[in-house]
Amino acid sequence: TFDASTKFHRTIDKSPLFAKLRSHIAPPQISPLGGPMSDQKQDDAPQPIGELTEPFIAQVLLHRLRRERGTVNPQTEARDREVRATAEASALERYKRLALPDDVHPAFMESIFYAIHREADRQRMLPGRTNPGPVHPNMQDSEEDVRYKLRANLKALTRLIAKTYDAQYGKNATATQMIMEFEANRIRELTARAFRTAPGGSACDLGCATGRLTRNLCEQFRDVIGVDISPEMIEQAKRLTSERDIRPRFVVQDLDEGLDQPEDSASLIVMSMGTASDICEIKRLLQSIHRVLKKGGRFFLSFQNADALLYDAQLPWRPPLEASYSERYNYLVVRDHAIHTRRYRQQEIETFIQAAGLTPDRWDSFPTIASILPNEALAGDMLREAIFRADEHLSQEMRGIYTCVSGHK
Repeated sequence: TFDASTKFHRTIDKSPLFAKLRSHIAPPQISPLGGPMSDQKQDDAPQPIGELTEPFIAQVLLHRLRRERGTVNPQTEARDREVRATAEASALERYKRLALPDDVHPAFMESIFYAIHREADRQRMLPGRTNPGPVHPNMQDSEEDVRYKLRANLKALTRLIAKTYDAQYGKNATATQMIMEFEANRIRELTARAFRTAPGGSACDLGCATGRLTRNLCEQFRDVIGVDISPEMIEQAKRLTSERDIRPRFVVQDLDEGLDQPEDSASLIVMSMGTASDICEIKRLLQSIHRVLKKGGRFFLSFQNADALLYDAQLPWRPPLEASYSERYNYLVVRDHAIHTRRYRQQEIETFIQAAGLTPDRWDSFPTIASILPNEALAGDMLREAIFRADEHLSQEMRGIYTCVSGHK
């Protein structure tokens, strides 16, 4: 079925995926048997689509081409099932067994298998393949146009998920759940340490979404304000809060334009879940944070980490995160919507913070190990807890997905 047929060659020749694959397997660097090329002349060397390798490469390639086509308009649940580590491992074993009768080295088949898997996963991130919301930037757009389109995507995304955000966001992404827990713990420790003698005055939760963290801050502060760009998120936050005795305030505000709060009015300002990386005008916002904080006031900021271990890893599975970063186009993809983000190194963040007149006291980065494991590997409570504690121990190594910095004015 998969022999050298006209139909097969037409399928492969038209595939942009295979064009890139040729560079991975072309002679003279590697032979079809998986070892170094012999001393035979270049003209006699087997070609990338060789007589011996073709049936096996064809099976792997066509399997992944079908998957690539299937992700043009992805259904998240189906996609998650397809990329399960157990399914990938089972497919790999089948392909390696197919290679054995014809003396194709299993290690060669494994390298081809993973090369194709990585390329197919990257293809999902290209323009037009992820259905990223109602509008999509392209390489010809000006910087202003890109910013406008990504902002429109963010608003479309928040309209879509606001009502189910608390119940569904991160539900099937264990590392995202762990990030929420870690940052909540750090903020709790910060407030307990800084305001242990008396409740704080005013706290601001920037990029509050539906107000989960905002409501928690009411335990420690008399006046709590949640700020978000999305009217739908703010409306949902108000609805959820009305069911409780606490009364934080929620306002719609574009953080790229700075803060409207009075000068020297806040005891604490927080931005969690990498929100600081979503701000285009981060220097302006940091200056605004300095203006609003009281003398001795505290801050907690969360950024996307450019030095995360995940970005050095070539994973054959999908990371257990709700959002994925497109390295080629420098934006974040959440629920198939492309939104603005920027990754920062610790030194960059420190420079911005100090230039705004703020002083960093503590740096953490989280998670490191959990971000590179298959989601299924984190399913058990005991294992999840063990990985969480290990990542806490590694938080000072600064290789996690998010960089968290706390400090004071």
